[in-house]
Amino acid sequence: MEQMRYDDGAMLVRRIPGDGHCLFAALTAQYYGLEVGSREHTAKVWQLRKQVVRHIRDNLEEFRISLEDTTSEMHNLGNNTEEKIDSFLRRLEGTNLWGGQETIAAAASIFNRRIDVYYEQDPIIQFNRCAAAAGVLRIAYRSAGRNALG
Repeated sequence: MEQMRYDDGAMLVRRIPGDGHCLFAALTAQYYGLEVGSREHTAKVWQLRKQVVRHIRDNLEEFRISLEDTTSEMHNLGNNTEEKIDSFLRRLEGTNLWGGQETIAAAASIFNRRIDVYYEQDPIIQFNRCAAAAGVLRIAYRSAGRNALG
């Protein structure tokens, strides 16, 4: 494992393959304490994808602006905003399509955790900063994908 430095110190980095599942894989590996790539971990990745999409659909207005931003440049998803959002969510649930900020926000709600996203050059971004969050999950975003921090 390598270390990643940030303002308050350093953390160990658990590498996650940048295969489109990386966000879901990093979150489920940390939350459930599973070995990346194990049968149980893979099942949890697909389960989280379904939960995220269900949560976003159930709270669509909360996520609309982020979804519109995410899908604005995805011309292969449809002709209008609603088609693009629906197509994006179907792909997010059933393929290895990468997840964006709306995905992280939904996962933070589902897990009832604050999620801190560490970038190589940018400030840390935090999702679900409410006092009721039951803990923190940390992920590092790199150009090659997301990794779990511990």
